[in-house]
Amino acid sequence: MTAPDRKIALVLAGGGARGAYESGVLRTLLPWLAGQLKPEDGWPADIDPETWRPHIVVGTSVGALNAAHLAATADEPLEVALDHGCKVWEQITWGKVLANLLSLSSVKAGFSTMFDFVGVPRFRPARLLDPSPLRATLTEGPLVDERPGGIPFERIHANVRSHPQLESAAVVATLAATSLSRVFHDSRSATPKDSARRGIAYKHTSLEVDHVLASAAIPSVFPPVYVEAEDAWYYDGGTRLNTPIKPAIDLGATHLIVVALHSPQLGKVSGEDVRPVLIDGAKQLIQGLLIDPLVNDLHTVTDINEIVATTPGREIVVPPAPPSRPGRKVYREIPYIFIHPGHEAIGQAAYDVFAEHYGDLWDRRHNVAMMGQALDVDTDPSRGELLSYLFFDRHFGSKLVRLGGADAAKWVSRVERGELPLWQTGPPAA
Repeated sequence: MTAPDRKIALVLAGGGARGAYESGVLRTLLPWLAGQLKPEDGWPADIDPETWRPHIVVGTSVGALNAAHLAATADEPLEVALDHGCKVWEQITWGKVLANLLSLSSVKAGFSTMFDFVGVPRFRPARLLDPSPLRATLTEGPLVDERPGGIPFERIHANVRSHPQLESAAVVATLAATSLSRVFHDSRSATPKDSARRGIAYKHTSLEVDHVLASAAIPSVFPPVYVEAEDAWYYDGGTRLNTPIKPAIDLGATHLIVVALHSPQLGKVSGEDVRPVLIDGAKQLIQGLLIDPLVNDLHTVTDINEIVATTPGREIVVPPAPPSRPGRKVYREIPYIFIHPGHEAIGQAAYDVFAEHYGDLWDRRHNVAMMGQALDVDTDPSRGELLSYLFFDRHFGSKLVRLGGADAAKWVSRVERGELPLWQTGPPAA
């Protein structure tokens, strides 16, 4: 594979307030990786570690926010942009994302939900929480104290057109009317073909705040987002495609960097074998929606890599399809980097921060305290997993930035010691 054919895609998963972890990973990983792309390994000779970016950035939900920020700041020095992204999370507060739980809008949503549940007519709640502050934060800011303004969305299109590496920026949302995935992308390349089998459709457009908000609109928790240009309502892309590996490949990726917000380890047991309660069932839903598809997609990539590795010519060409579906499918080896938190590491971090800063049972002044106490986090550490998705708090954000940086540093250290290859093709390393 020649240098011009090589395209690295950054894939950022969804996970609410856990997105701080991604920023910590990227601040450590990307500057180091830029220095590893050597001409002798087949990469272009003119890569500048100061300005380098992955060719494709694609994210879902909070990953869409982080992807949009990275694309919008692609004209800045890499480490400056990454440091700014971390500071956003280190200064995050509930009020920058969600309305006060005791505000009129939140109280009305709560009563509407209750009345709808008991069957009172004319009550059709669209959400439990009010994320209206997030729009103002993303567009107006300040995201951090010393830097006014929000994400400069208008710069995404300019950067895609002019940056020497960045060729595509994309976010994934779910069309409410069909429950299928829509990938909004701004690209220099052609729009990929839709995948009916996977329920994925592509739309070339300039990315705006509505696309990102739609990608992060958690069903039932947040209201759906109306995208005017599409004349359609959208929900969180994570309901079907939380870790958008296939869109990254369809947009032209030959190498993947996947940053997950959950451990892919299955079969782990935490706590005693006691009868689960309602809240524990939510963890099972999260497992099925967010974690299992990631594991399946990674196994699909590694299975194809294994087959391709034993095929002459290092690619598989599927014979032409029937006349009704012309064309052929070419499978190539897709090397990847995969970084993720340890099993329930983020949940434990949420519990630790909550215990340190919000452990007073009588402190009802804080939205986070009320949310955590409703989930019974102060008496059951495993509930920290659930709190972590809505734990918009500077203490928690800072802790996750450090955790992501530490995990990325451990991965780098293992590569430098020769324990792991820079680019994997087989199953994820333990």
